[in-house]
Amino acid sequence: MTPHTIGLTLHTVGTLFIGFSALMVHHRVSTQTIIDASVTKSMDSERKIGILGLALICIGYLLQII
Repeated sequence: MTPHTIGLTLHTVGTLFIGFSALMVHHRVSTQTIIDASVTKSMDSERKIGILGLALICIGYLLQII
C-alpha cells in the first residue's frame, strides 16, 4: 500500500467513526420519552440522512481505491 492509500483509508475510517458516533447520539436522544414528537420525527429524518451520508463515504472510498 502506498502512503496515499493508507492516508485515504485512515481518513475514511475516521470520518465513519465520527458519523457513526453522531448517529448513536441521535438514536439515544430520539428514544428519550421527554422529547416531543416533532423533535423525534426530525431526529429520525436526520438519522436517515446520516446513514445515507455514511454509505456515500464508503462508496466514494471504494471508487478512489479502484
